[in-house]
Amino acid sequence: MSDQNSRSISSTGMKQSPGMAENVGEASHYNRRLIGVFGGIALGALVYILMPSDLPHETRVTAAIGILMGVWWVSEAVPIPVTALTPLVLFPALSVAPLEDIAPSYASDIIFLFMGGFLLALTMERWNLHYRIALNVVLRVGTKPTRLVAGFMLATALLSMWVSNTATAMMMIPMGMAVVKMVEERRIGLQKNSKFGIALVLGIAYGATIGSFGTMLGSPANLIVVGYLRESLGVPVTFLQWMLVGVPVMIVMYVLGVLVLTKWVWRPEVDELSGGRELFESELAGMGRMSTGERMIAVIFGSTAICWIALPLIFPGTWITDGVVAMTAGLLTFMMPVRPSRGVMLMDWKSAEKLPWGILLLFGGGLALSSQITGTGLSAWIGDAVAGLGALPVWLILCVMVAVLLMLTEFTSSTATVAAFVPVVGGIAVGIGADPTVFVVAAGIACMCAFMLPVGTPPNAIAFASGAVTMQQMVRTGIYMNIGAIFVVLAAGLFLVPPVF
Repeated sequence: MSDQNSRSISSTGMKQSPGMAENVGEASHYNRRLIGVFGGIALGALVYILMPSDLPHETRVTAAIGILMGVWWVSEAVPIPVTALTPLVLFPALSVAPLEDIAPSYASDIIFLFMGGFLLALTMERWNLHYRIALNVVLRVGTKPTRLVAGFMLATALLSMWVSNTATAMMMIPMGMAVVKMVEERRIGLQKNSKFGIALVLGIAYGATIGSFGTMLGSPANLIVVGYLRESLGVPVTFLQWMLVGVPVMIVMYVLGVLVLTKWVWRPEVDELSGGRELFESELAGMGRMSTGERMIAVIFGSTAICWIALPLIFPGTWITDGVVAMTAGLLTFMMPVRPSRGVMLMDWKSAEKLPWGILLLFGGGLALSSQITGTGLSAWIGDAVAGLGALPVWLILCVMVAVLLMLTEFTSSTATVAAFVPVVGGIAVGIGADPTVFVVAAGIACMCAFMLPVGTPPNAIAFASGAVTMQQMVRTGIYMNIGAIFVVLAAGLFLVPPVF
């Protein structure tokens, strides 16, 4: 019987067509989505009914919409960007606020900051500048096994501060796999599925996650937190302020990651790898000299980073915000000719179409929901409801919150989790008399600390899909990272956030 006409045999002895399993899987997925859709609506309606009747209609409806959006975001029953558009419909339709009050949230400065940042990152990818940077960092760190792991992690983390952690992991993991394959095939003390190979691939995945703490652009979750601080709490967070918190967290988690991977869990079998440096040098030599496009985007990118850091210090209170700087840089990439005779510009629209527009909508939806949670008095009511927790030490409440969110984000999208929970966390902080900035920033960082499961974050999924690590190996390593992250985030919230913000 040919492969085309063969049939798989189930445990009951029934013959199934090859498409039957796919159909069953699709039906199961469809049913889960239906449960998520109607479950969100039912929970939202139940919240509206159960909330005290003396609360204003607007407050109860906002709570219901928040629950509905939270369920849809976490379950992904409806595409995340589509859920983010529901405030434009539900708040006006249910007499909470008119459309003209909701729509500005989708054009916030923070959204244009990320749009400009995306354009810069896409331009770097178009001209392969990010690949050159990664190779140079690894070569300068060294090619001993432990140094290779540390070097790959460092290169990945530095790129992930500015480029999507997903794109960074997709670029760096194949490079790491090439190194692993080379040293395992040469059998210089390493067997297949070596500890070095596991440590290197996991190090790249963790580096992509860790690097996203460093800047506002590192993760969509960062910008949701910043947007809430600016729009709902009136805290004018600057690019430099975020780095003063995010970079120390990134450094500590980087050191922890190197120790966990190379000293405690996956200590490499050998101390030297022959041929590692030659491989990277040949890759770098193959790229040739820096192209005109690489040099131009390097200048624009460097100048933009300097402006983000320096302008708030030199011109405080100016209308030239981080978003204006980012969009100026983004527009410049379309105006700078690389090959004038051929009409080739530094950036073109075909490349720009890769910009994740859905993420921008998610920001808008999160800001719209947050503004109504604050504006209708819902956050104040949540605060009053949990005021009794104020008798407990603030550090204990913060520690429990960080641990809960950190475990939740192992199973859900970090961006969706931040969008759903940050307004609630802010209300709880106000209710117990704590600084909401501390709780909100700590919650945002905690929601990105997914190191244990492939579903926790895209870099983990890419590492798992490479076949270099198993689920058990990732869990075994990630549990150390997660425990360490709880203490690092707690310390950052208590000791870094108050003086910086």
